[in-house]
Amino acid sequence: MAVRTLVISGPNLEFMIDDCRLRMPEEACGLLVGRFADSVARASDVMPVRNQSMSPYRFSIDPVVMYKALVKAEGKGETIIGVYHSHPAGPEPSHLDVNYMAGTSYVWVIVERCRAVKAYVYEDGVKEVKIEKMEVAVAATSRGSG
Repeated sequence: MAVRTLVISGPNLEFMIDDCRLRMPEEACGLLVGRFADSVARASDVMPVRNQSMSPYRFSIDPVVMYKALVKAEGKGETIIGVYHSHPAGPEPSHLDVNYMAGTSYVWVIVERCRAVKAYVYEDGVKEVKIEKMEVAVAATSRGSG
């Protein structure tokens, strides 16, 4: 079943927004770690990573960094559930985003100019995912490791 909801703590959501603000004008990017359960992706951690493209218009994540993050997540019984990145204009996926989305089961979170935040999955096309803030804060332990 496809993901319909991303559950994330308020502090982790704010961290993504702050990370995008701090890295302007470069496009910020990072990983969401957690678990999938039915139609819900539940993020327990947000992990900023270096944008290999060092560009204000695109991002890329080092595959070695992705692998290390996956191994660390699996050690806690979790996995990479998504990626986040910033957009200079509009929180909708670009054509390049859609091409990358089509090859993954990740939730794609897009932060527009450090304000609007939307999430998407690819299932026979791009589908918007509801973002639901958790009431209980979840500590982010991986920050700064990318």
